[in-house]
Amino acid sequence: ADYFSGKYSESAHKPYEPRLLEVVRLEYPDERSGDRHVLRQPHSLRGRLQDNDSKLILNYRRLDELVFHLIEGQEEEVAKGTVKPKRADADVPAAVTELCSMEYIAAKFEAGR
Repeated sequence: ADYFSGKYSESAHKPYEPRLLEVVRLEYPDERSGDRHVLRQPHSLRGRLQDNDSKLILNYRRLDELVFHLIEGQEEEVAKGTVKPKRADADVPAAVTELCSMEYIAAKFEAGR
């Protein structure tokens, strides 16, 4: 989900997992995170959804995959016990935020999916 949401895009560093951190720190003692060189993943790759542009190119992979991975990631964290299940009065899950965003809805309508 982090890939599609752009969490670590544009030189944002992602912390290493504990086992990998041990190996990396053998060579680079002060290293704690790394730049994954991930590109930003917008809803549209070219053009703007707000313009009636015939040259619009949508990011179909993000539209099809992000919500699925947000839901799966949340379920995995709950299963591992690292996160408690969401309550009705808790913060809104990221999948719901994405599904309710106007940009997502407009892109899905434009894509016909």
